Amino acid sequence: MNTNKIKKILSLFNRNHVLLVKSNAMLGNDIVMIASPTDVIGEPDNEVLYLEVDGDYSVHFSESGLNSAIINDNGNLEMKDTEGDNTEFKFQELKFKSINLVNEDID
Repeated sequence: MNTNKIKKILSLFNRNHVLLVKSNAMLGNDIVMIASPTDVIGEPDNEVLYLEVDGDYSVHFSESGLNSAIINDNGNLEMKDTEGDNTEFKFQELKFKSINLVNEDID
């Protein structure tokens, strides 16, 4: 089990805007609304990533699913969820821009 690979994949979900490109259960370009990574402990069945897409579809990934992940010819991440379904993701960089508020903005 390559725990460094798993941690790198989890960090992608923390640092980027994620788009679900396709999965066996759902098709279309849907935005991942919630990405909740957990600790890597070196156990294949340990669920390390929970994703919620469009509020009504969720998918879970274990360490073994992330360990066997690949980057496809389109430059997208592909990995199997805990149900054994293949899922493809596209990542887009988040650009954080600071906004200076004044009291009048909230009063």
